[in-house]
Amino acid sequence: MLSSSVNPLLKVVYIMLFFLTINLDYSNAQSVRVRNSDLQLLNGALVIFSSIPNDLQAAVVHTNQKGEAWVLGFDLPLIRSINYPGFATRLDTIYEKTGMEDVVLTKSPVNLGEVVITGNHAPSYQGDAVVAVQVLKQADFEKRGAVTVKDLLSQELNMRVNVDPALGSNLSMQGTGGEHVKILVDGVPMIGRQNGNLDLGQINLNNIERVEIVKGPMSVLYGTDALGGVINLITKKNQSGKWSGSTSGYYESTGQYNADLNLGVNFKSTELSLSGARNFFDGFDPDNSNSRSQLWNPREQYLGDLKIVQSIGSAKVTLHSSWFKEEVMDKADVIITPYAAYANDQYYYTTRFNNYLTFEKRFRNESALNVSAAYSMYTYEKNTFRKNMVSLTESLTPDILDDDTTKFNALFVRATHTYSRPNTKWSLMSGVDVNDETGEGKRIDGVKHRISDVAGYVSIDFKPLEYLVIRPAVRAIYNSQFDAPLVPSLSVLYRKGNAWAVRSSLSKGYRAPSLKEQHLYFVDNGIHNVQGNPNLEAETSTQVMGSVEYKKIGSDFVYTVESGFFYNEIKNKISLVQFDVNSLLYTYVNLDEFISKGVDVRTKLGHHQFTVQAGFAYTGTWGTYEGDIEQPEVAWYPEFNAAVDYTIKKTKTTFFCVLEVLWRTSHLYCECRRNSRSF
Repeated sequence: MLSSSVNPLLKVVYIMLFFLTINLDYSNAQSVRVRNSDLQLLNGALVIFSSIPNDLQAAVVHTNQKGEAWVLGFDLPLIRSINYPGFATRLDTIYEKTGMEDVVLTKSPVNLGEVVITGNHAPSYQGDAVVAVQVLKQADFEKRGAVTVKDLLSQELNMRVNVDPALGSNLSMQGTGGEHVKILVDGVPMIGRQNGNLDLGQINLNNIERVEIVKGPMSVLYGTDALGGVINLITKKNQSGKWSGSTSGYYESTGQYNADLNLGVNFKSTELSLSGARNFFDGFDPDNSNSRSQLWNPREQYLGDLKIVQSIGSAKVTLHSSWFKEEVMDKADVIITPYAAYANDQYYYTTRFNNYLTFEKRFRNESALNVSAAYSMYTYEKNTFRKNMVSLTESLTPDILDDDTTKFNALFVRATHTYSRPNTKWSLMSGVDVNDETGEGKRIDGVKHRISDVAGYVSIDFKPLEYLVIRPAVRAIYNSQFDAPLVPSLSVLYRKGNAWAVRSSLSKGYRAPSLKEQHLYFVDNGIHNVQGNPNLEAETSTQVMGSVEYKKIGSDFVYTVESGFFYNEIKNKISLVQFDVNSLLYTYVNLDEFISKGVDVRTKLGHHQFTVQAGFAYTGTWGTYEGDIEQPEVAWYPEFNAAVDYTIKKTKTTFFCVLEVLWRTSHLYCECRRNSRSF
């Protein structure tokens, strides 16, 4: 038993030592180090090397945490273009090798937004992305006091976060549920959905650099569960310098205590980062603060994260492991008899262990290969204890239905190849996905179940005109349990200078029923009677989207306004319904039809340290089931939010207020916050 547990650990240690001992000599490379006007190193700047004439050699490289980028084996002379959001493009002609050259970029009023990767063939600016990508950065996390993804997205327009005091939070986007939204970490999907939803309160932001959101069906590029959209969490990179660290704390008067620590070490070609956090909530009941049983259950979370990045020439290898443990305590009221005083407390334990290995390689012909392999484990345990309130001892209750363990394991492999040369009229991305998921437990009818799918996809960006991009794409799927159709999409981007951007898309979507929806068996003491349905059919959808964005850039301000619409029709949408009015049984069924549609308008003004923004959305949903006697009408939900903030640069202090108004509810939140310190 000892050897079987030691061998995998030794393999991990060997891999880490291999990464840490590799060093390469880049003295013969054409290299550059990029800084801003304050001489700070810029991580993620886009550097394009192209030989003269341009059709011989070309390469696109992003600067690392030290602000450095390089290429090997290029003929001189060559043209070097450096791009970074908020700065003017730097264009140089290089006639001879100069070693590592320091380049300082100058600020520019032209703002094309953040560099984004989700939904694109290659990293590109938001303004140039064919599909609209929303980016939330660390500054947004701090302004909103967000510790988890739940905190962050609860204030987003057209995204509604519902919170259950016991089961956690779930998400709806553009009227579709969280089971239709795929959540990724560095492009790797998360597993462990309860009732089809991931608990957003379990996804912490302590090691997240930014969050990229794409609304609307993305099944062509990201497969099942992406029928309603994609949320991609991008983990942090090491700060400049040989080593870095940061720590922060958070306190709320309701009994919230959080603390985290991040450490990073950089070698010549290796990045090593380690982080950990503890989040604690003491429970809360606004109606009865002295009650042992609370409306909002106490919970405690521990997180650990290890990331190693090794650069090998034009290739990069990343090893990432993350661990999460949560305990939720549902304390019951005391039962007093003539002979005893006791309480039946329930404890819920969630454990996640995610591991992935990524290989990225860029070639001289401007093509790139990205391969990711991930193995994820998820365990959900429920235990019921009878606590003696006199001796304060506790023991498991004798009823076997009071305890349960559910396990999910998933293997994910994704390989993509992109070809995107600068100054050409087209680019191509093709790839293959392999997903294999198993689930077992008392709540999954006590039997181990498996579902697998293999898919291939192709996406082409065609640019017949300088201001027009057309993207057709298609995905072919093999599913081990369901017949899957071809999933096509067509997206169009029209740009007029830096002021106007018009986007439209027609997309198909596909989602296979999950293992829980097919095989769930949740029956306990007459309180719950929820059972899966193995006869479910897969969902398909058709969505039309469109948006118009206008941006005005002045010498000291940036003003944007964006309006859009969507119409999403889902066939065979899976929903949990009551079996009949005389039964306590709830089960999953396919709706005959489900429609969500809506419009939204957003506007934002940035002037020096002052920012104000506002938005309005009007979303309607409509669904029918064969048991409905009358066809329901469309249910419309208006939504409005606004935010204003002002930052004092000298003290790095930000004052901000957020107002959110949903149907019949409103929320106003104001705070003053100083940026967390790093060392």
